[in-house]
Amino acid sequence: MPTACPVCGSDRSKVLYPSTVTRTHTSSSEFYVPTYSHAGMHREISRCEACGFRFVSDRIPDDELSRAYVDMADPSYLREIVVYQKAAERILERLEPFRSEGPRLLEIGCGAGFFLEEAQRRGWDVHGIELSRWMVERASERVAGDRVLQGSYDSELFRDSSFDVVVAVDVIEHVTDPGHLLRDVAARLRPGGIVYLVTPDSGSLPARMLGERWWYVQVPHLSYFSRPSMSRLLERTGFVATWIGSYPRFVTSEVVRNRLEYLRPGPRRAAAFVLAPLLARPWTLRLDLGDQLAAVARRA
Repeated sequence: MPTACPVCGSDRSKVLYPSTVTRTHTSSSEFYVPTYSHAGMHREISRCEACGFRFVSDRIPDDELSRAYVDMADPSYLREIVVYQKAAERILERLEPFRSEGPRLLEIGCGAGFFLEEAQRRGWDVHGIELSRWMVERASERVAGDRVLQGSYDSELFRDSSFDVVVAVDVIEHVTDPGHLLRDVAARLRPGGIVYLVTPDSGSLPARMLGERWWYVQVPHLSYFSRPSMSRLLERTGFVATWIGSYPRFVTSEVVRNRLEYLRPGPRRAAAFVLAPLLARPWTLRLDLGDQLAAVARRA
């Protein structure tokens, strides 16, 4: 039975990339960690023949997917705190014009709370929702007072009042129904409130050149947005996009050392030898390949 396109609703789609994984992979928590390292592994990806949107068409049950995220733990992620702090600073600068008096901010998929910690330091009234129990425990160490709770974005958590801003970084590509996520975000926002989204850009040059070998073609990614498809879905779910642009990443020497551990012993030793002079001292690099997009949209 065809899977409807998450953006336009059409049931006309064609398989673009056959699956390279088994059901065991798609239900294992190790495939849902932030420090994902399983190159070349992905689900069946189809292309909508009506609008061109790319999405996973061999989905697993929602409860099975949720369980994988709930049980997920990723100690290596904590060693990459610097890059998340740098990203938080950049996002909050973008959100500064939308501050009100006593600004309330909700982050969906808040991980270990790096972004919320920085937002709180800057005076935002922060709250966070996260599926992973392990991540919630880490986040609660940074943002105290029951401001981070464990659960799904569509749960009843933090529905007592509306928010000025909802942030979801690297989240929308992970949910089975991105339209439902955005409609839920709209319900949480005050009239005129802002959503800030980050997701891989399938319309970017690296994505088009690499195709199935693009590094963001991964098991946990269920939707592959481009700027036009993001704009279209925002409009369909009650938002007006005010800005869609490129989103840079930050890389540190610690992150490079961390990721070398995922290589096989031979390549790892060779790479460590070649990169030894580069990794001898700490550094941070702002890297923008144009393969990530960020969107700011206002609730209509």
